[in-house]
Amino acid sequence: MEPPKLNSSSDSVKRAVKQIKGLEGKKKQIDTYYEYEKLGQLLADVKAGKLDKNTIAEDEMYIKGLQLEYQKRYLGGEEPTQCGSEVTNGVQGGKLNTPFDKKQPKLPPKESGDYKKPAPAPDKKPEPHVPEPDIPTKKKPEPDTKPEPENEKNVVKDNKDNIIVSGDNNVIIKAGSIAGKLMEGAAEAATEAEKRNEAMKNSKENYTAAFAEGKQVAKDLIGYTTTAEKQNVIRYIMKQSPATIMGFISGYNENDTVLGIKYGKGGLLNQIENEFGWTKSEKQETFSKVISTVLSWADSIGLEKDHSYKELFRMLEVVLHEDGKIDTESADYLIKELVSKGMARSGI
Repeated sequence: MEPPKLNSSSDSVKRAVKQIKGLEGKKKQIDTYYEYEKLGQLLADVKAGKLDKNTIAEDEMYIKGLQLEYQKRYLGGEEPTQCGSEVTNGVQGGKLNTPFDKKQPKLPPKESGDYKKPAPAPDKKPEPHVPEPDIPTKKKPEPDTKPEPENEKNVVKDNKDNIIVSGDNNVIIKAGSIAGKLMEGAAEAATEAEKRNEAMKNSKENYTAAFAEGKQVAKDLIGYTTTAEKQNVIRYIMKQSPATIMGFISGYNENDTVLGIKYGKGGLLNQIENEFGWTKSEKQETFSKVISTVLSWADSIGLEKDHSYKELFRMLEVVLHEDGKIDTESADYLIKELVSKGMARSGI
C-alpha cells in the first residue's frame, strides 16, 4: 500500500515520482531497487531547492514515505547495506549484504566406532526472509524519443551529473557533461526567444502613441523651425526608449512630406544635420540618442547579426568617440531598414 500523499507537496515532485514509478517493474509503484535509487536522487534535489523551494519540507516527507514503503515491502524494514569493493547499479558487489549466521554446529563426542554428523540445530532467532531486490540489467533506460524541454524549469540535475527532464508524460535520463551542456543550451535558447517575443510585444503595444510623437517631430522640422519647435523636437527624441523607437521612427518617416512629396533627401538625422540654429553638441546628442536606441531595440528582437545593424553600430562609434561627423543619409537608410524588418517581425 502506498503511503498517503500530502496535498501540500509540489506538483513537480509528484510528476517526477510518477515518472520514476514507470521506469521499471509495475508502472504504478516503486518496486525495483533502481527506482528506489532514483527516489534518493530526487530527495537530494528537493533538499537542495532545485524543484519547488516553497514546499521543501512537504516534498521531503512525501519522498521519504515512499522510501519507507519500499524498505518495508522489499528490504524487511531496513535500509539496504553494501558489501564488496565494486558498485553495480548503485549496489556494491552487485548484491545486497544480507545478514546470516556464520556459526557451525559442534560434532558430538566419538562413542563406539564411527559417528555421524547431526543435523544443524535451528537458529534461536530465525532471520526474516528478505527477498532479493529486482536489480535492473541496464544502468539507465534508453527512451525511444528524446523531446527537448519547453523551458528551464523542468530541467533537474542530480549529483551524478545526470539530467532528468520531467514533463507531463515522460522522464528521460541522459548522462554526462555533454548532455548537460546541450540541455543548458536549449534552456538558454528558450529564454532568449521569450525575451525577443516580449520586446516585440512592447514595441507593438507602444506603436500608436510613439507614432504620433514621430509625426509631430516631422511637422516641427518641416520648413522654418522656431526655437520652441527645436526644443520640442529634442524633448521628444530624448524621451524615446527601445520599446517606443520603432513607432517613433515610423511616424516621422511617414509624415516627412509636403503635399505628399518627400521633404528633404534623408530622414530624421539628415534633417537635423541641415537645420539652422542647432549647435554641434545638440546635433551629436540627438544623433547618439537615436542610433543607440535603435541598436538596443534591434538587439532585443534578434537583429544583432543583420548587416544594417553592424554598419549602424560602426557609425555610433564615430559619433561617440570622434568628431561626430557621419553620413546622415546612410544612417537614416540603415535605421529605416532595421525598422522595416522589426515591423515585419512584430506583425505590423
